[in-house]
Parts: sequence; C-alpha cells; structure tokens
Amino acid sequence: MNENEKTARIILEVAAEVARSTAKHGDQNHLPLGTGPHVEALSFAGDGQTAENLAQQAKYWTDERSKAHGDGTVTWRDILTEEVFEAYAEDDPIAVRAELVQVASVAVKMIAAIDASPAGLKEQLRKVFTAGPNEMFGPVR
Repeated sequence: MNENEKTARIILEVAAEVARSTAKHGDQNHLPLGTGPHVEALSFAGDGQTAENLAQQAKYWTDERSKAHGDGTVTWRDILTEEVFEAYAEDDPIAVRAELVQVASVAVKMIAAIDASPAGLKEQLRKVFTAGPNEMFGPVR
C-alpha cells in the first residue's frame, strides 16, 4: 500500500468518526469557535494562560527539542500540541481553519506512524481479517 492509499484509509476512518459523532451529538455547526489570542486556552485548568502564550510555549518547546536533539526527542505529541494551541490562538475563522487543517494533517501522520509500527500493523491486520467494512469504516452509503 503506498502513502496516498494509507492516508486515504485513515481519512475514511476519520470520516466514519465524524458520522458517528454527528449521529450521537447532532449538528454542532452553531457552536462558537472559542478561539483567539486572549482566550484562556485551558479554562478547565484555571491557570489563566492565554492560547497565544501556550502556542508560543509549545512552539519554543518543539523547536528547542528539534534543534538540541535531532535524535527523536521531539514527539508527535509535541508537534500536535503546538498545532492545536496555534489554532486556539487565532481569532480569524480563516486562520483558525488553516491551523485546523494542520492539526488534521499532523493527526493523520501520527496515526500513520502508529499503523506503521509493529503493534499498529498487527492491529490493522486484525481489523482486516476479523471486521467487515462497517466495523472498520462505519456504514457505507
């Protein structure tokens, strides 16, 4: 399976999850974005840090780990966290959308890395040989 086919397979899984989420929670297009540079990014934590501040910290962390080590010390979590906080820090919907595309891209690449691992490959093979398409990707329409 080539890289494009692997990515397409992951996108189908994401699309199936979107369908399941919509079925469970209904249309959520009315929800506000809740983003912006001065929004408290982790309001549930009550730490008062803005999204902009956390985005800067996450970028610094990822950049420093990349420069200093270059030995795999940077993790997918680091990269994904940076992209998520960058999305949170934007207040223009077009900029938020662009950042979310980057979040999705990193998430897909992270999933591909998991699938490429020996444990990930084993799980993918288990799915292929034990589940039908509905279990793997949701109902086909």
